[in-house]
Amino acid sequence: MQTDSKWGIYEPEKACPNDWDLFQSYCYYFSVDESNWTDSKSSCQNQESMLAEVVSTEQLAFLTTKAGEYGSKFYFLGGSDIVTEGEWIWTTSRTNFTVTNWTPSAPSDDKGKENCLEMRKGAGYQWNDVHCDKNKTYICQRPLL
Repeated sequence: MQTDSKWGIYEPEKACPNDWDLFQSYCYYFSVDESNWTDSKSSCQNQESMLAEVVSTEQLAFLTTKAGEYGSKFYFLGGSDIVTEGEWIWTTSRTNFTVTNWTPSAPSDDKGKENCLEMRKGAGYQWNDVHCDKNKTYICQRPLL
């Protein structure tokens, strides 16, 4: 708790929930459970968060490093081209990618069937497009409260 010295009011310090990691003004949850992309997105929403959306190179470096520490083979992120094939957007904010980390062969699209974004361990946690119905771990993101 911190005190507002002017009024003597106690205010809780801002902190991430247990099992979440702080970076800048956001908290991140690296799941251990696997689910398809839609269920992963719902799981994040149930935790008052969203699938992670990468908007800076610093954030990308943090997520890549933490993914390596946690060690899952794949993590879903909040990007998709489900709405318009070939047009990748962050699905919660509805914004275009400004930072990317695609593997050299991605996005490959597999005949219009790979519409969800993952980070892939075997590629140094670079990005790959995958089938949305595959079960993978995922990363949630929420503002520091």
